[in-house]
Amino acid sequence: MFFYSGISHVGIYVGDGRMIHAPNPSAPVRLAPVDEMPFAGATRVT
Repeated sequence: MFFYSGISHVGIYVGDGRMIHAPNPSAPVRLAPVDEMPFAGATRVT
């Protein structure tokens, strides 16, 4: 999943409206709701 205009943040959708991502370079990876940030787009890897 891609967030913000200009796509400056990426997360991985894990289901049930949640994703995993690192909020910033010094923060640990965490589980978060996908609507926490402005959505820009997504793609599915096959």
